[in-house]
Formats: sequence, C-alpha cells, structure tokens
Amino acid sequence: DVVGGYSVPGQFVQMRIDEATEKPAFIAIASPPTRGVSELEFLIKPVPGSTTEELCALDAGGALQLSPVMGKGFDMSKLPAEDVKTVLLFATGSGISPIKALIETPEDAGGLEAASRSDVRLYYGALAPETMAFRELFEAWEASGVRVIPVFSQACEDEKCYVQHVCREEGVSDGPSTGAVLVGQKEMVQDVKALLAECGMPEENVVMNF
Repeated sequence: DVVGGYSVPGQFVQMRIDEATEKPAFIAIASPPTRGVSELEFLIKPVPGSTTEELCALDAGGALQLSPVMGKGFDMSKLPAEDVKTVLLFATGSGISPIKALIETPEDAGGLEAASRSDVRLYYGALAPETMAFRELFEAWEASGVRVIPVFSQACEDEKCYVQHVCREEGVSDGPSTGAVLVGQKEMVQDVKALLAECGMPEENVVMNF
C-alpha cells in the first residue's frame, strides 16, 4: 500500500516505466499525508531524454512501476512554533512539490503551523510566471499565513535574481528565532545557508527532506 506508507510531508517515491531501460526518477509527493485518502499528487517536469519525459508521455491509465514511499520527510519538530517565530521556505522549480505538501499538512500531522508563527515566507523561484506551478493555490496559502514571494530569474536585467538574493534584500530581523526549509539546487541551498548563518540563524534550524 504505497499511499498508506506516506506519513510525513517531504517524502518521495521512485517511478519508472521499464526497469530494463530506465533509471528510476525520484519524485516528491505534492499532496499532504491525509488519512483516508487513496491518491497521491505529483508534479513531474519532463526533462528531455530522461525517465520523467517518458512518465509525462504516458497515457492516462498506463502502467508504471512505483516504489514504496521513501525518505524521512521534513522534521518540523526541529522548529517548534513557540520558539521559532519566523520560518523561511525556499523552493525552485519542481522543488515546490514537497513544500506544497508541507504547507497543506495539518498542524497535528507534522505541518508548518503557519498560523502560530509571526512571519512565514515562501521564496519560490522559477524562470517565468508561465513555468510556475500551483499559482492557483497562492491565495489559499496566503490565507493560511504563508506570504508567497515569486522570484522569476528571466525577469531581471542582471544575474542577481534568485531566491537567495531576494531574501537577502528583505532581511531577517531575528536570526536565533528563525528557521528555514530548503528544497532546490545545491548552489541555492549553500547560498541560503550561508546567508542565514550571517543573520545569526542556528545551523540546526535548517530543515531538509533528505
């Protein structure tokens, strides 16, 4: 039971169509771990020549191979709402999938607890508005207490237009009571960690799903 094995936002599965010719793709689950639900939601970017391209070309009802749910997910117990009043979420591209799951997960199931914090921001990077997934959900996320900050790298005249640069411009007022959840490319993760360390955020307040 793949669905029954999903318990923490940030977990993922492996997918492929043909085990003889394809390496499995690691795909994060985009839906929250909700009891009684019989489906999982995924956001899959078709990369040319990869397994994800084959998955996106699959017809409705087509067969694929799916692993059990994997990974530890986001350990939000590291960021208790009574102590960590600011939480900064960083996602680029399809990395928004596990962040979506985290935002939509109930408080008692390891969720974000945005309503119990004073400042929760989502820095979401994409090439352009038309490549940004889940835009129709931004209003609901904002209503739940998450301020959504879209960052479009193609919209800038210089190269300083990534989520880490926008966060630096906005700043962090109280580093010790700040936490961060990171999903994205290695360079972005390294830059954000360095930035938040400069602001006084403890290294242990970084939460990742792997």
